[in-house]
Amino acid sequence: RETPHLKALSKTSDKLAIVAVSLDQDIEAVEKYLDENEIEWANLVGNEAMQIANKYGIRAIPTMLVIDAEGKIVAVGNSVSQIQPKVQQLLAG
Repeated sequence: RETPHLKALSKTSDKLAIVAVSLDQDIEAVEKYLDENEIEWANLVGNEAMQIANKYGIRAIPTMLVIDAEGKIVAVGNSVSQIQPKVQQLLAG
């Protein structure tokens, strides 16, 4: 559901980087989804993705983290609409 919103957000600035962390165990299914939906941002899958999810306490899918230039988490949400104001604020400042 959030993919079209993420796509739109990703096109708002070249200063914005999106990295997806997939907890799906079926890597072929993830690759198929990425191809069919023309996803252009980086996608982490497998053990690395699970380690990141554990590190950041991700319990629900989707969970979106906004990380500033200093590497601090400045917003967390489950939809683009929840994180978009903070993203816009960071891009404007």
